[in-house]
Amino acid sequence: MRKNPLLMTKIISSLVLSILIFTGCKKEQKEPEKIYAEVEDDFILVEGGPFTMGDDFPSKAARYARPKHETSVDSFYIAAREVSKSEYNLLMGSSGDDNADDENLPAEKLSWYEAIVFCNKLSMREGAEPAYYMSVDGKDEGDPDKWGKVPEEKNPAWDSIKWKKDANGYRLPTEAEWEFAARGGLKSKGKSSAGTDFDSADLRNYAWFFLNSGFEIHECAKLKANELGLYDICGNVSEWVWDWFSDGYYYLSDEDASLNPSGPESGEVRCHRGGSYMGDRESMQVYARNEMSPDEKSGKVGFRLCRNAEKDVETDNGK
Repeated sequence: MRKNPLLMTKIISSLVLSILIFTGCKKEQKEPEKIYAEVEDDFILVEGGPFTMGDDFPSKAARYARPKHETSVDSFYIAAREVSKSEYNLLMGSSGDDNADDENLPAEKLSWYEAIVFCNKLSMREGAEPAYYMSVDGKDEGDPDKWGKVPEEKNPAWDSIKWKKDANGYRLPTEAEWEFAARGGLKSKGKSSAGTDFDSADLRNYAWFFLNSGFEIHECAKLKANELGLYDICGNVSEWVWDWFSDGYYYLSDEDASLNPSGPESGEVRCHRGGSYMGDRESMQVYARNEMSPDEKSGKVGFRLCRNAEKDVETDNGK
């Protein structure tokens, strides 16, 4: 089983040691620098390329996924598992919820705002460039401690957070990146769910949903991974992504949205993807889209970390 990135902080005595480990990484490995030397394989390289996003399947789950369209994403790194309670607690001091003690459960009951704060705090802890910025006194500020208290209601300043797309820090995946990874990237076998088909009996082995979850959240990475080695990307908890949600966005596929699409410029609700332990089979399909206000929290929604890959990163197929 893959190691837990922030759980390893229990064996690291200080930030100084973290920085020493960080500076000792070999640059020629072309992997994202990490605080903890023991988690070399925790992030998975997703080789970029074209894919068909969305679907025209006549189902409730596909109502916002039409029409299917061609798009493409650059290479990126994505965590093999969702951020766990222990990971969130070790960095932030609280898990965001009060209904479970197991540190290996995915962190949930966290707003989109809180997920963004976590990404930037982890980036700063590591010495990486934060991905997200808020305008504070007319200046773009990447330190969340200077943004003020995380709002419990929808907030214009927080809704205006900017993403610095070339930053090397931690971030949320875009909808397109998330779907490409859930489908298995360039290793995809064309399954309708992550690693299998949504109507297959085998779905129980890949995703926690209402038929096998017992209507309870489960520990991260207890079922099979998809083709890329990603656990629970469908089922267990749905996952926040960067994009604003628009039910008609897919109809606007043009040249500007064909490479690395990142959603509408603004909106009222943000996207989350993957379905949850309470979901039905149809909600386990990789193209199913969901939305929620960025200030809202749900016991069925968590998040997964992502990070840019270097443009010249070496891959198995030489790209």
